[in-house]
Amino acid sequence: MPPSKTFDERSAAVLTALEDGASLADGARSAGVGERTVARWLSRGRGDESGYAAFAERVDAIPKARSNLDEVAEPGPVAASLAELLEALELDPRSRVIAETALALARKLDAAAVSEAAATATAAPQLARQLLELLEALPTDRDQLHAAIGELAGARGNRVG
Repeated sequence: MPPSKTFDERSAAVLTALEDGASLADGARSAGVGERTVARWLSRGRGDESGYAAFAERVDAIPKARSNLDEVAEPGPVAASLAELLEALELDPRSRVIAETALALARKLDAAAVSEAAATATAAPQLARQLLELLEALPTDRDQLHAAIGELAGARGNRVG
């Protein structure tokens, strides 16, 4: 059975979310469909079922594009500043996990700053808030942390938070 008009609209929404960095589950949710539905679409597309193959090919290409970009991309100003700050701290194993998560968010924030996608640009304030929350969970002097956050905001070119 060929895909419906609803498939066209919802699959486009899933693709947009995935391209903006969402997980498959979050992409499905944002498009108003279940993760199992998207999994069925992918299964049909990977089985070369007419109408679904292009969707599956685009979804499958997204992780490859991200990994290729990660391999060649220099860190942006927020990620670079944060990495420098974190290097100066002595972190326990739990704090290292927080730091790695914060660095991943900083890379997303840098990507959002240069992205032309409206959905990515509107996600930047939320990413910045999440980044600040993570940084505040690190065991460090609050004054030093707030000064570093100010430097990160300056590197970003606007106020974070």
